[in-house]
Amino acid sequence: MAIRTLKKDGTWSYHVLIFTLTDEQIRVLTDPTVGMSSDPLVLMLRALHFYDLRGGGVETQFKSDKQGLGLSHRNTHHFAPQEMLVLLGILAHNFIIWTRDDLARVDKRFDTFGIKRKVARCGAMVRDVFHIDGTVTLIDLGAKTTVSHVVLNAYHPLTSAFHAAFGLVPVML
Repeated sequence: MAIRTLKKDGTWSYHVLIFTLTDEQIRVLTDPTVGMSSDPLVLMLRALHFYDLRGGGVETQFKSDKQGLGLSHRNTHHFAPQEMLVLLGILAHNFIIWTRDDLARVDKRFDTFGIKRKVARCGAMVRDVFHIDGTVTLIDLGAKTTVSHVVLNAYHPLTSAFHAAFGLVPVML
């Protein structure tokens, strides 16, 4: 759905909403007690109303990712490298969320951790968790290299959660 609105300065503003809902799904989600109209304008107004009812969590997550992962600072002028940057951003986001979820299973304070920003008294994964001092030892197996062991700073207050969540053995640095 494309929406064009006239701005105060006389220029036009364009917005596009992309969704995969059928006409019947829009009717059920907006007001199942009212019959479905065949008028396209009524259908578009219902879709807009349904869009307005959403919580906005997706936009908030995008903003957090852009700040926490520095996505707005990494752009190219060619399609293929830009696509790779987008895919790497998605991978980084998923890795951080998976790590947070694994840590939250053993320590509930991680439930409130965001990607970067500290909200109220919450922590941040990039700033707090991924800045724990430590070392990773690799073993070269010829065709591939594998992780031998990971040592984290045992004095860091978040290290014990890593030990519990990922089966790491505490070692004093």
